[in-house]
Amino acid sequence: MIKVNIGKDHIQIKGHAMFDDYGKNIVCAGVSSVVTTTINAILSFDKDYINYINDVDKFVIVVNEHN
Repeated sequence: MIKVNIGKDHIQIKGHAMFDDYGKNIVCAGVSSVVTTTINAILSFDKDYINYINDVDKFVIVVNEHN
């Protein structure tokens, strides 16, 4: 199961959809695509607005500025 934890200063996405094996899961690929596209869009406007960590089992977005 993919779990999303949203806090005031962070968004954490972790888990596996279990639709198929790792590397073949279209649901996980869709989530990864949406998250990556969103991060790239935010960074194209302001490179200091967020930081992110792309780990093996989780993805964390840290909000640096609230405006």
